[in-house]
Amino acid sequence: AGFIVARASVVDRLVTEVRYIRSTHDDLVGVLALPEVRRGRACGPVTLPNYRLVPDVRWILDAAQGEVGARSAKRRDTGVALFFADRKTLKRFGFADGTPPSTNAPDPGFERVGRVGHYAAYVSCP
Repeated sequence: AGFIVARASVVDRLVTEVRYIRSTHDDLVGVLALPEVRRGRACGPVTLPNYRLVPDVRWILDAAQGEVGARSAKRRDTGVALFFADRKTLKRFGFADGTPPSTNAPDPGFERVGRVGHYAAYVSCP
């Protein structure tokens, strides 16, 4: 019984972390399902600040390699740009080695079309 009481804070932190990760995934699915985001995909790829969530987005969208990318690798003039909308998510996923902070700011021509929890979506269509 003493062991369980002593480890209760560890279990609580684990539960909190699992809830956070689940909420970031659910919000990512939600922002990708916005009608404006779906329409914006016709104008270009979905991009994220860096490579960290590129595989998740490709999986969710069942998208080919060229349909989802990282702005840290290549900036695009059109398409859908996703951004981390809160400090914790930016800290967790936004900073990759060698990635400039400017990758989590919209380029000229991109307009905000929505936000779902941890993510904001911007679109640029000619």
